[in-house]
Amino acid sequence: MTVFSCSLRSAATSILGDANWINGDLEDAQHAYQEAVQISQAAGNIQQTSIYSANLANILLKQGQLPRAARVYSDETEAQRRGEAAGEIGRGAGPGDHLPGVVRGFTG
Repeated sequence: MTVFSCSLRSAATSILGDANWINGDLEDAQHAYQEAVQISQAAGNIQQTSIYSANLANILLKQGQLPRAARVYSDETEAQRRGEAAGEIGRGAGPGDHLPGVVRGFTG
């Protein structure tokens, strides 16, 4: 599968997560966002991975899975920093920059 195909597939999968979230099906939304993250990571698309990771972490928060949400936020924040340092992405707000206060205590 080409990088472009992976990007489209991850976007479509994330939209499925959005639809599930809107319909109140957080479990299916979580699975869709996890898949979108995996696809975008495999394609090396840091920007998409960041967006989908933030969506996944938000779902985990809604489900009361605070430690897992904090881990996702923390991992993605670190990936953003590595991408910025390597010049792969421009500096900007990443999911860790907007951590809910309750999550900051878990991520340091």
